[in-house]
Amino acid sequence: MVAFDQEADWDDVMHGKDIFRPYGMAFFHVELIASQAVRLERSATENRLAHKASKQNVASSRCRLMQEDAHYRLVSLPGGETPWDNDLRLENEHIPADEVARMIRDRFGL
Repeated sequence: MVAFDQEADWDDVMHGKDIFRPYGMAFFHVELIASQAVRLERSATENRLAHKASKQNVASSRCRLMQEDAHYRLVSLPGGETPWDNDLRLENEHIPADEVARMIRDRFGL
């Protein structure tokens, strides 16, 4: 997750990219966009709870998500705010996860 209105978040992303640049690694940016209601619902699914430690305390996770939404801009501006070549901005609220994965794979030729 990136707070697009926070310079420190941009710096962190660029730092992560810079770590791998000397090794010729490809960098892919995928932004998945869904409403808060859908994200809250998804954050409490059995799969998410099993695989993400930060989601296991459901009340804390819900509170953090709502606070972050209230304080930060977590969705990029349409039209190319992100400066990366391998970039995908995908509104996935009504798309099943397996289809989203296929879309990402196909977009980047993975």
